[in-house]
Amino acid sequence: MGAASLLLAGVDAGSGYGRLWWPLAIMGAGTGITFASPSAAGLRAIAVRQAGEASGIINVVRYLAAALVVAIGTVAFTEVGADDLNRRLDATRVVRLEDATLDRTLTGGPGQLRAAEAGLDPRDRTAFRTAAGEGTVGGFGAVMLGLGLLALGATVPWIALIRPGRGP
Repeated sequence: MGAASLLLAGVDAGSGYGRLWWPLAIMGAGTGITFASPSAAGLRAIAVRQAGEASGIINVVRYLAAALVVAIGTVAFTEVGADDLNRRLDATRVVRLEDATLDRTLTGGPGQLRAAEAGLDPRDRTAFRTAAGEGTVGGFGAVMLGLGLLALGATVPWIALIRPGRGP
């Protein structure tokens, strides 16, 4: 998962499916491997009569960690993406509407993008679309870089937890 995240951190607005499919395939395989192994290791390390309780604790920790990653990832995506969007708009000298309105287009739907574009002249509209693409990719890249480093940093403890020969 870590290697796939680091590969995905390098995508840009022009990246096509050929650039995305193989890191995503690696991510899928890594997710399958890393989500099953900790559960098995945790259950193997305790007495059978405590398996239900341990399984519940493992699942709660997994869901809590996932919620934290989504929350922190969303904040990182929004902050980095908005900074990239604003930097790009400043470089193209686009007359900006309210920053918050333009920044929200990174996390909104196509309707929000069209509404934000409505107040721009045609030249600025094209520059804004390009900047929004760069902001989206910048935010995505920052999140993937963070996840990649986190996953690679967790490799040693993960291997220590799943090593064979441990028992109750």
